[in-house]
Amino acid sequence: MKELKDKFVSAHLWYMVLGYLHDTGYKWVFDHHLERYDYDESVPLHQRFPQFQMEWLTYEQFQELVKDAVKFLLGQSENITEETIDKYAEK
Repeated sequence: MKELKDKFVSAHLWYMVLGYLHDTGYKWVFDHHLERYDYDESVPLHQRFPQFQMEWLTYEQFQELVKDAVKFLLGQSENITEETIDKYAEK
């Protein structure tokens, strides 16, 4: 189990969501403005990197993220054809 702000969730969902975020370049996080920045004034603006931790999410946000992740991952499915069988078949 992994910890959010207000609940524990399955590690299986946790890692599926992390894979989705990685594949999409964390677009969901940026679209929902959940990233945080280091506001140290000594660091120039162009050198501040966004930060994000799954632990910052509420359960409702996590549910929305899981739904988006499932839609995205199901959309990556391909039909089995002569061209794709060799690409994905286990040898």
